[in-house]
Amino acid sequence: MPSVPGHYSKGPAELIVRRAARGDRNAFAELVRRRQPWVRGLFRRFCGNPDLADDLAQKVFLKVWSGIRKVREPDRFAGWLKRIVVNEWIDHQRKVAKE
Repeated sequence: MPSVPGHYSKGPAELIVRRAARGDRNAFAELVRRRQPWVRGLFRRFCGNPDLADDLAQKVFLKVWSGIRKVREPDRFAGWLKRIVVNEWIDHQRKVAKE
């Protein structure tokens, strides 16, 4: 992950979410930096496979980037992200069950 400007690392989450929703890539990079450990850790607990967890986390952040403009209440970003994570896991489980 590339480093981001210092002012992003010190900014409140709601401001960073607003900036990312406007297309600010540095703000989005900061969101990923802040949330990636939690997302990857949750997937690792779900599946026990670090490689799969990393792949699923990457899919989540691609979905977050493409959908972040829909976030109307930046203070609810964490819940929105959690829903994406859980839905990604459910989708993965469905795919595995079909194989």
